[in-house]
Amino acid sequence: MPFERQSIQCLIDDEITELAWMAKKIEKHYGRPMDIEWAVDKALPAGGNIYILQARPETIWSNRSAGCGSAASSSAMDYIVQSTGRQTAVLRGATMLVRNGCNRTPS
Repeated sequence: MPFERQSIQCLIDDEITELAWMAKKIEKHYGRPMDIEWAVDKALPAGGNIYILQARPETIWSNRSAGCGSAASSSAMDYIVQSTGRQTAVLRGATMLVRNGCNRTPS
């Protein structure tokens, strides 16, 4: 990445909040911390431009001792959401498109 772009925020706050919300929904669905791969289509407006590519059980943060992060954090995503000061709301098997809080049929 060019040096002049390295300190520029690439996601807007609404995209960050939506990603955190989607991640929490995925973790809740699977009942465990998840390692989630995602993409953003900047050609589309925020609120409908984030795609979950895949998710799998997270194996690093969830296996660390309680001394890492906040004592109240139960997953890496909890730690990230808590550390941003925002309160927003793994993957095996069929995938599902989640957009704007609506579950679509498996793809």
